[in-house]
Amino acid sequence: MSNTTTRMKVVPSAAPTPEELAEWHALSRDEQEARLAKALEEGFDSPFADCEIGKVIAEAKATLSRTHHG
Repeated sequence: MSNTTTRMKVVPSAAPTPEELAEWHALSRDEQEARLAKALEEGFDSPFADCEIGKVIAEAKATLSRTHHG
């Protein structure tokens, strides 16, 4: 790994900032693929991977409702 890639903390993101996007594009294709593979692996290995999306949405809505309605 080169000095450029080790000092950057950029990871794949659905909504990157302009700075993050510039750092991502500065990476080599191989480094981008390696970081994407690592992010996917971490996601699949996370304890939340088996949670159903409907439950996540319901919990988020409940939290939002409590936040806005005291």
